[in-house]
Amino acid sequence: MVRKLSIDPKSDLPKNVQVERLLRQLTHEPRYYTGQSPLPTEVDLAQTLKLSRYTIRAAMSRLVEQGLVRRQKNRGTFVIHQPVVTNLTAWSSFSAEMGRQRVQVRDFGTLAATVQPDDDVRRFFALRRATAVLQVTRIRGDINGPIVAFESFIHPRLNLTTRSDFSTPLYQLIEQTSGVVVRRSVEQIGAIRCDGARSESLACPKGEPLLLRTRRTFDGDDQAVEFCHCYYRADRFQMGIELWRNEP
Repeated sequence: MVRKLSIDPKSDLPKNVQVERLLRQLTHEPRYYTGQSPLPTEVDLAQTLKLSRYTIRAAMSRLVEQGLVRRQKNRGTFVIHQPVVTNLTAWSSFSAEMGRQRVQVRDFGTLAATVQPDDDVRRFFALRRATAVLQVTRIRGDINGPIVAFESFIHPRLNLTTRSDFSTPLYQLIEQTSGVVVRRSVEQIGAIRCDGARSESLACPKGEPLLLRTRRTFDGDDQAVEFCHCYYRADRFQMGIELWRNEP
C-alpha cells in the first residue's frame, strides 16, 4: 500500500477531484502501468486518506468511465495498457506545426453538427447515454490538397454550438467562449485503411493507409474537454517523437 498519498483538506478542490488526480499519478508508476499490480483498493485508499469509500469510489469510477482503468472481479482494478500513450508537455495546432515549416495551411471544409456520441466518447465525458454532443469535422491541408481530417467531440459544458465561429482555432475558440484553457493531451497512435467517407474528404484512394491519432484533452483541473480522431494521409504526413531515456 502506498503510504505517501495525501490530500489537502484546505484546498478548494472537491475531495473526489483530489483523489482522482492522485489516482492518475499512480497509473503512471511502472508497477501499475505495466499491469504488474492492481491499484490500491478502495478500502486501503479510504483508510490512508481518511475519506469515505463513497468519495474514493466516485474518483475511481471517473477513471473507469474515461477508459484509463478497468475493474476485474476478484482481482482488483488495473491500468488499461495502451499501445502508445503520450502525455505531452507541449503541443500545438496543425496550423502552428505547418507554420514552423513555412507551409501555408488551406481549409478544405468545416462541418459542425449535434450528434449522439459513441461509447468511447460518452465514457470519456462521463455523460448519460441520451446526451448529445457537438461534433466538429475539419479538413486541413496545403496547396497540394487535403492532409488531415479532424473529428472533434466537444464537452457540452463548454457551450459551443453549431453556430460558433470555427474559423478560429478550436482551443482559442473554447477559451473565448467558456474561459476554459486546454492544458494536457493524452494520445494514442495507430493506423487504419482509408474507407469510403474519408477517401472522399481526404482525396485518398480506398485501402490506402491513414495515420490515426486519437486525442483526449483536459483543462487545468484535469476535466475532459475534447475527444478527437485525427486521420492523416500517411503519404503526406510524418510524426516525429523525441524521447529521453530514464536512467534506473
